[in-house]
Amino acid sequence: MELDGIGKTCLALGAAGAIALFALSGCQVGDLVQANVPQSVRKVVPSEPRVSYNDAKIVYADWRASVERTAEQFQTELDRKAELVSLLSSLTNDALTAGIPVLEALPGGGLLATGLVGFGAWFLRSPGTTSRIAREKEASFNKGLEEGGTLARSGGAPLTIQAPAVPTEIAA
Repeated sequence: MELDGIGKTCLALGAAGAIALFALSGCQVGDLVQANVPQSVRKVVPSEPRVSYNDAKIVYADWRASVERTAEQFQTELDRKAELVSLLSSLTNDALTAGIPVLEALPGGGLLATGLVGFGAWFLRSPGTTSRIAREKEASFNKGLEEGGTLARSGGAPLTIQAPAVPTEIAA
């Protein structure tokens, strides 16, 4: 059986394809595929901006371990500070509990105790203060978005920049 030109071409392409497949199966395809490493990850884990897929898995594992380690350190710090806050709060309450009766026993101490309690209450937030502040911040943010949109649609206000004065003569 004799092959014509098209048959020879198909046979050659098939052989070349088989050789290419054998070559690809011998190498790691993960080294051929590139992944972009975000800037925030590169700040934590030293890496190139683009790495192979195989290396990207290693960078990801290092980054995740770093984030978990940092989260554990932060949680430990928060736990220590919570203990300190609890201790200071307890000491303050104990001091007030022990000190108010002694203070009230002194001449004029009742007025002084009432004044100190009132002064302390002055720094307490009234109910609804947090939600009122959040509403004010949201309204301010929305107003800023509106103003920014208006400026963007109108082409914005012209920006004038003045160059610093350059001396024309050199003092000798």
